[in-house]
Amino acid sequence: MVYNNSMMKKYIITFAVSVMALGASALFVSAQSATFTLPDGALIRAAGDIDVYIVKYVGAKKFKRLVLSPSVFDNYGHLRWEDIREVTPAVRDGFTTSHLVRAVGDPRVFMLYPKGDTGEKRWIATADIFAAYGFDWDSIYEINAFDRDSYAVGANCTVGEGSGFCWDPNNCETPECVM
Repeated sequence: MVYNNSMMKKYIITFAVSVMALGASALFVSAQSATFTLPDGALIRAAGDIDVYIVKYVGAKKFKRLVLSPSVFDNYGHLRWEDIREVTPAVRDGFTTSHLVRAVGDPRVFMLYPKGDTGEKRWIATADIFAAYGFDWDSIYEINAFDRDSYAVGANCTVGEGSGFCWDPNNCETPECVM
């Protein structure tokens, strides 16, 4: 077959559009698969945000926990700033935020109330109180003592209102609404 200029231009344009579409498809698939390839313990930060989270999986459940401050981050010898993965806000929001922690060697579970690079921790003293709030045992993160002690001690969580009120997930999305 002999190609004239018109046919050649059409072929080149068709080829270029096909390559661009294929490239866009590959980028889309790559971006989408990032939500499924983040390993347990990955460090993430949403584009345009300074907050760094550590992700964890328990079965099909996906959790993230805020790293309180640079000093807390640096105190974990295995965490490296260059390992933080920038993700879309949608990927970050695909993980449920956990505010529950316990330190290595300490059976107490605390509810965390981060506020900037500081915050407060409130001890959930009994399993009954934990259950009354409808908390998920799988969402508890194990942290080091430095991390735990970076939070000021607040009133112990109790059921009902008052100084020990922990958080009502039916009336606010995060425990910050209590602070």
